[in-house]
Amino acid sequence: MNNPEGKAAGKAPSGARRHKLLRRLLPYLGFFILGRYLDLFLDLAKLPNPSNSHTSIVEVSKVEESDNASSTYYHDEDITRKMEVLGFSHRRVQQSDIDHIGSRILLSDVPALHPTESGSPDYRTIPFQVLSWYPRIVLFPNFLDHDKCDHVVEIGKSRLGPSGLVLRQGETEEGTRDIRTSSGTFLSRGQDPKGVLAEVEDRIAAWTSVPAGHGEPFNLLRYEQGQHYDSHYDVFDETYGPQPSQRLATVLVYLSDVEEGGETVFPLEGRGGLERLIGIDYKSCDLGFKYKPRKGDALLFYSLHPNGTIDRHSLHGGCPVVRGEKWVMTKWIRDKCFGSC
Repeated sequence: MNNPEGKAAGKAPSGARRHKLLRRLLPYLGFFILGRYLDLFLDLAKLPNPSNSHTSIVEVSKVEESDNASSTYYHDEDITRKMEVLGFSHRRVQQSDIDHIGSRILLSDVPALHPTESGSPDYRTIPFQVLSWYPRIVLFPNFLDHDKCDHVVEIGKSRLGPSGLVLRQGETEEGTRDIRTSSGTFLSRGQDPKGVLAEVEDRIAAWTSVPAGHGEPFNLLRYEQGQHYDSHYDVFDETYGPQPSQRLATVLVYLSDVEEGGETVFPLEGRGGLERLIGIDYKSCDLGFKYKPRKGDALLFYSLHPNGTIDRHSLHGGCPVVRGEKWVMTKWIRDKCFGSC
């Protein structure tokens, strides 16, 4: 005789076991789903900012590896060409570059806009590091490759003479002779038939968003053993008398390494740095922040606040070279057109 109720009662223990097993598995399933979404989130966090990017996806394949993992190189022709467009200066792309943009260069899904006559046709990815906000100091590593650094030194070294100063009212060359003891010369893009200076000038303009016509000619400097530049401001205060424009920012392109010494010092760096201005020794390199020159790097710092007033934190100098020599190229950027704009 059929008994539906008996059958249902007989299956109840089996159903209870399945329900109990499911309850045990649910936490593991939840952890699995959470882990998948967490991996996706971390991958997205590694992607470059699309607003600063060129529109393309580049596959990276490793083609050469040395014993030292930090010196792995990638030099596929297509990846190299595209990374040069992005602002990487070396022909052979190092592991640090790959780490910067990821194993896939997902630069943007949004096509670059059609530019105006004076604009750029694509996005740029710029490796940089903000070193300070007081004053604003930004480091651009590997800004210029070593061969081009050597080229700039070569075209300028035969023109060198004693470095001069822009004098305040009442100052004399004799009385300021010990402030700046380097040798130097001024260079413009027209003096370089290979176009390296033009490349540097255009890159500075693109990376600072200030037109190239606002820049003064390059000032190429050589510091030999014992030579230095006392801490000073690049900006013009009222003691210089009326000026047609103001120095907004400075870019220092380091064309050599220095064995010892030769740092660029910012003695008033830091939120409370101005407290050190009282009784400061302008020849000292013991206070504040010091940047050790590294061949090919560029350092940008601002002498003016965004509202146009002088940033007193921007006091800076060149520490004495102890061993070796220091080659550096300065580009002063004005707040108004200085050349042809």
